[in-house]
Amino acid sequence: MGDYALAAGIIYDTYGIISDTESLKQDIWRSSTIKDKAAALEKAEDLAADRMAFMLMTTLLPIVISGGVMTVPTLVLSGMIGGMVLISDSIYDMRAGGILGMSYRPRMKYDPSGNVYDAETLMPLEGVTATAYWIEFDELSEDYTRESFFAEAPSEEEYGIMWDNASEWDEVNPVVTGSDGWYAWDVPEGWWRVKYEKEGYRAAWSEWLPVLPVQTGVDAYLEPLHSYTVEIAGYGEFGFAFTEGESEAMCMVAAYSGEDKMLDCASQLLMLNAEPQVISLEAEGAAYFEAFVLDKESLAPLRSVWRANVN
Repeated sequence: MGDYALAAGIIYDTYGIISDTESLKQDIWRSSTIKDKAAALEKAEDLAADRMAFMLMTTLLPIVISGGVMTVPTLVLSGMIGGMVLISDSIYDMRAGGILGMSYRPRMKYDPSGNVYDAETLMPLEGVTATAYWIEFDELSEDYTRESFFAEAPSEEEYGIMWDNASEWDEVNPVVTGSDGWYAWDVPEGWWRVKYEKEGYRAAWSEWLPVLPVQTGVDAYLEPLHSYTVEIAGYGEFGFAFTEGESEAMCMVAAYSGEDKMLDCASQLLMLNAEPQVISLEAEGAAYFEAFVLDKESLAPLRSVWRANVN
């Protein structure tokens, strides 16, 4: 079984080397700056041969040595080979870039990052799906230069392409915000924008962001679909008016102690745009009050809309 796995690994790696070599040759033929294409193609073949030799050496040498009796040198050599394998991609990029007449640039990642808030309460929003979209910057492109690519932001009507190869950069897209409303990626160079979505809120987009430079503090404020007003009618009494959303909603007010323990709560079904109604509750010992709108079927909180501390 081990021999079959070894052979399958060698075949897989060989296919990858052949694919990379063919892609490099196509780049050579497309390049307008490479004058001696025959010499460049020969260098591409040499690079492929070196990669094959390196792959076979790093695959077979530990197996050959493992039959010996000197365990410590074997472990040391295996560690050295592992380190060589880790940097082999960078070495390939450097040599391939040299063949194409480019200076070597490692694959670098940069932010965007920020927080998402409720536009009315200004509280951080948990459970927002943030999705990154981009227009890729291709250093090999002959259609533009770096300066022309980043000279002007894309139109707001241009949404770009969802970043669906985030896993190749050890990232996840989309991401979901936590209790602090925070989201972040480390992304390659290009034009980027973010789409924000959460049930009970209008979807929103960030503006187009050039990366580089690093983009931090890219905050978003989502407009709720359910809006209503709360007014203090008396101690422990609140005038509640449901002003935007479904035709009706369950509204709740709760009183909490200074240790965040709920002391009392009261709820009432309100009609959209009806006259304000007073909701009363026991408020003795309360440190603060919060008001919520609830889904009338599941009674799950849709959003926290109001909070007041007791003076």
